Amino acid sequence: MAVLLVFAGLTAVQASRWRDSETLFSHTLSVTSDNLVIEYNFGRVLGKEGKYEQAISHFLEALRIQPNFFDALADTGLYFLNQGKTEEAVSYYRRALDVKPDSANVHMQLAMALNKQDKKDNALQEFYRARDLAPGDADIRSNLGLMLTRQGKLSEASTELNEALRLNPASAEANNNLGLIFLMTGEPEKSLPYFVEALNLKPSFAVARENLERAQKQVDLRKR
Repeated sequence: MAVLLVFAGLTAVQASRWRDSETLFSHTLSVTSDNLVIEYNFGRVLGKEGKYEQAISHFLEALRIQPNFFDALADTGLYFLNQGKTEEAVSYYRRALDVKPDSANVHMQLAMALNKQDKKDNALQEFYRARDLAPGDADIRSNLGLMLTRQGKLSEASTELNEALRLNPASAEANNNLGLIFLMTGEPEKSLPYFVEALNLKPSFAVARENLERAQKQVDLRKR
């Protein structure tokens, strides 16, 4: 009985340590050193909770252990971008691409960071690179279409967005972005079905709802 009570006590201690991923990773790091996998995964867990600074500190520790760890480089760039630290984000994205030049997703993320720096031509080139590496990726084409729309290249944007919808008809983003083109070209009636479909696919899509309201107001004004 005494032995069973001891084991029960030990089990309770371990359970308290492992009640969630963050606790488990923290405990593991306290009893190990230079643990690449735990450092990286701990960073991922923290990042999903919005704890970007803490996440980055673990990614940097992973990179100290293995400087060319692609996933840690790319995720560090992402979390810097989420914090609005575009210069740092660009630096880590470029390091990630030195390791894996054919990563379409990192080229797309780099494009978004460069666009925030107002380096529009460089951003567009990165987007084209991403599209060429992953021509069947609807998200890349949809984001490229949005960037082209914002730069006033509406014909090219329409081509990309129509292809995005062909690849993935259930893309709320592509529907919204294509509707935006019709809204910008003075055809609000044609934009309405795209905004409605975007909201059907993603009811929480606030931007699509705002665009729908704008389009409907323009349609109503024309009827007066």
